[in-house]
Amino acid sequence: MNDGQVMLRNDCNMIALPMNRFIVNETLEFSQDMGEKIQLRFVVLYKIPIASKELPFLNVSMGLCELLESKMSSVLMRSVVDELRKSSNLPYACPMKKNYIYKLENFTLTESLLPPYIPIVNFKFSVEMFENGRSLGYLKTQGATIKRT
Repeated sequence: MNDGQVMLRNDCNMIALPMNRFIVNETLEFSQDMGEKIQLRFVVLYKIPIASKELPFLNVSMGLCELLESKMSSVLMRSVVDELRKSSNLPYACPMKKNYIYKLENFTLTESLLPPYIPIVNFKFSVEMFENGRSLGYLKTQGATIKRT
């Protein structure tokens, strides 16, 4: 979702493949350089099948530059960013340039990105981008883990 003119483009699609794999494609373009003022919030909620309430697994806010420079404290997030880089043209430092198309192409999302101790759960994932407290756009998805074979 794009909540303003800062994000000129925010297109995402996910294609389900056999064997619990997904292909993810994302295209981003901004109308201004994106740097120090940009904050990101990542939220993961989960619910075990027998429970009625969602619980927080992750609720992390960080600067865009911190993410691009891989300075986050979460080992899981650092490993996901490292994997994303293999399929994208994300810069390694700020700023993300205006009027430049950033792409994530044919990123294969598999259970290998998750720690082996993750139980079978339903989950919701969201990332939202802010500038000076104003939402610029977000991406939300939901799914479920399955028994590993």
